[in-house]
Amino acid sequence: MSLDEFTSMIADDDRRRVRDAFENPSSSQISAAFQGAGRTSKMFFELVGGQNDGVFTGAILNVTDRIQAQHRSRRAEALARTALDAHPGPFAVWNDRKRLTHWNAAFLQAFNLDKSVVQAGASYDLLMAEISKFVRVERPLGDDANAREMLLLSDHWIRLVDRRTVTDGLITVGLDITNMKRQEVGLQKSERRLRAMVEELQRTKGQAQELTEKYAEAKARAERAAQAKGSFLQNMSHELRTPLNHINGFAEMMANEIYGPLGSERYKEYTQDIVQAAKHLEEMINDILDMSKIEAGKMRLSPTLIDPVDAVDGAVKLARRRCADREIALTFDPDDDLPDINGDHRAIKQMTFNLITNSIKFTDAGGEIRVTIAQEGQWVAIRVEDTGIGIAPEDLPRLAQPFEQVSTPEAKERNVRGTGLGLALTKSFAEMHGGYITIESTLGVGTKVSIFLPTLKPGVSNDRVRENLNA
Repeated sequence: MSLDEFTSMIADDDRRRVRDAFENPSSSQISAAFQGAGRTSKMFFELVGGQNDGVFTGAILNVTDRIQAQHRSRRAEALARTALDAHPGPFAVWNDRKRLTHWNAAFLQAFNLDKSVVQAGASYDLLMAEISKFVRVERPLGDDANAREMLLLSDHWIRLVDRRTVTDGLITVGLDITNMKRQEVGLQKSERRLRAMVEELQRTKGQAQELTEKYAEAKARAERAAQAKGSFLQNMSHELRTPLNHINGFAEMMANEIYGPLGSERYKEYTQDIVQAAKHLEEMINDILDMSKIEAGKMRLSPTLIDPVDAVDGAVKLARRRCADREIALTFDPDDDLPDINGDHRAIKQMTFNLITNSIKFTDAGGEIRVTIAQEGQWVAIRVEDTGIGIAPEDLPRLAQPFEQVSTPEAKERNVRGTGLGLALTKSFAEMHGGYITIESTLGVGTKVSIFLPTLKPGVSNDRVRENLNA
């Protein structure tokens, strides 16, 4: 076969190379694509022989299978190398004699190994001994003798596992578990904190339970004390009222000289003083009784449909004598056409009287006390306004508290007497009616106290209001 005939079977791209190989033969491999009937196949062959007088004498060996096997081996090697390098942790492969064959860059970096030590053929035991130089702590991982965790000098944690291969070789795979260990430490700290919090909560719960028991005990004592106080005040008031009624009656009889003249005018003055003192004491006793009933929840109102002007006018008439004695002008100016309200006549009269008597105590001779009633929306406002000494802003919050009195120098100079229950009773009675009170005052100018009581709204029955008042 001539060279032309042979090369005619070769693809155009490879024809020149094949011709050159025959013209300059050597023991080398040549790859070429052969063209057959409608198909082209890639083949590898070797030229063994030489050329003499333009004639090639030798053999053409088909080495395609061998070359393809070598290519597959190199591709597998490259793939394995890529896989090794892609693994984030240390990775090493050992043969059946525990000699190193493959490794990745992380194997050197993780353990700070020198390239001169990590060479193909290095023994497993030698490299493990080198690695141990950079290990601070090493401990087995559970029951697996071929798995361990290492704390390196670099403060990194590595989990290293050895596994046998099907060819009786060995694979060493490592993983950086530093973050996981830090999370474990964080979880352990959190667990300790949580345990401490649970213990603290249990301790606090015990303290809270103890405080609750103490509170319940103190509350029970306070309730018993309040009941005892209420019983004492009621009993004391009743015990005082009986002799007081006798004193009152006898003093009035003497003042009126029912059984004959007293003789001296001074005796008449004394008896009038006795009557006034007895009435004052009776008012105090009544206030104490009312407050003790309110605190015990036993005070009951008797609401009826009433004209508020009538109840307030009764209080004004009752206070006129006192105002006249103190030379204080008392005026009453109710609005016209005021609506009826559902209320307790006695309580409204007492509220108004308490406010007027308070004003009398703190108003100088020549002063004025003005009582008004007006409708303001759904409320009827009863106001008592005086030109007295007034109240300092810092003292206002203490008013309307039981037994609280303003202890200013001006008040002390006046030697104001009383229980300090007038405003407290007024506030309580107003709230029992579903209303409230307000206090406005300017020091040195005067004070205005307003009682707001609800009017009857359309569609609200007297029974419904009565239920609210008695609740």
